[in-house]
Amino acid sequence: MVITAIVNTLGLVPSAAVGVVEKIIIFAMLPPTSFASAVAAMTAQNLGAGKADRARKTLWFGIGYALVFGVLFCIYCQWKPESITGIFSKEAEVVSAAADYLRSYSIDCILVAFIFCMNSYFSGYGKSVIAFAHSMLATFGVRIPATAFLSRYAGESLYVMGLASPLATFVSLVICLFFLRYLHRKTVGIL
Repeated sequence: MVITAIVNTLGLVPSAAVGVVEKIIIFAMLPPTSFASAVAAMTAQNLGAGKADRARKTLWFGIGYALVFGVLFCIYCQWKPESITGIFSKEAEVVSAAADYLRSYSIDCILVAFIFCMNSYFSGYGKSVIAFAHSMLATFGVRIPATAFLSRYAGESLYVMGLASPLATFVSLVICLFFLRYLHRKTVGIL
């Protein structure tokens, strides 16, 4: 809601463009969400069976498969974003603004392949509090302030503002990698 309120101050076209991209991103996040669900269940099963190495392999395979979808989607969004944004609006200004926003926001589809699967891995490990903590920090400490700051520079293009989400996800990724390293050193002595 906070991000929507920030975007609404920019006018009708940016508001409509961001709304279009949010619909597209929800669809684009389905593959990493699905793989992440599988990672959670398989991590818990493997840890319950005493097979921590298989749980780690599950994590990396989940990331790999989710990453394929994220990379392909991001590449397509760099190449032909108007073909996607045009599905949701016929107004040229909205399609163009949404395309700019989608170009930068789609980078997040690569990063969430890691975050969603790591969050599920941590949950399967019984450490879901880390997923909650870094998500709150990334959202309220990075994404919302970055969106507010970058919206001042949106001007004619929403491209810059679309970078707030990948930036927040990158912060989450750094936190997750540190925690993953800590967790693996604690349980097996190596990463």
